[in-house]
Amino acid sequence: MAQLAKSFEPMRAFQAQLSQIAQTFEPMKALEDQLSRLADSFQSHIADLIKALEPAKQLRERIQNLSAAFEEAGELQEQFGELYEAFQLSPASTETHTNGLDAHGAAGR
Repeated sequence: MAQLAKSFEPMRAFQAQLSQIAQTFEPMKALEDQLSRLADSFQSHIADLIKALEPAKQLRERIQNLSAAFEEAGELQEQFGELYEAFQLSPASTETHTNGLDAHGAAGR
């Protein structure tokens, strides 16, 4: 976009020079008016483009938020998986299998 903006600089410089010439040479006034309308048209279309891109920007932000939420859910799932594995390997779970009692001392069914 910066390169596109720079490409309009010569046109603006030409427009400024043309404006000075048109003050003293009447036939250049019509060219100055046409160039001014063209520049106004570019500006209007760029403003419309910016407005049209706003929903896409908002959608991108929503997708980034969803992606972050899914990533957090994945990490949470991994943590619960690790916790589950830790309980599977804990001494209390092995005692249940060895003496018929659960972790609270109740008889297994």
